[in-house]
Amino acid sequence: MKIAVEAFADQIGHDRCLIDGFIKGQHRLEPDVLISIDRALGLSDGYWSNLQVIYDTQMTK
Repeated sequence: MKIAVEAFADQIGHDRCLIDGFIKGQHRLEPDVLISIDRALGLSDGYWSNLQVIYDTQMTK
């Protein structure tokens, strides 16, 4: 799937800069944004939140 950051941000109802920063690894997203991404992609609620926890855990090792 290929979609522009701006179009995806509009689709999930969040700011483009927020999504762009997440894609670039500049910051983490809050749970409400992660759930919006889950729903937009047809994933179960918490999918991206769980990935964030796994990533954060690995980064602290």
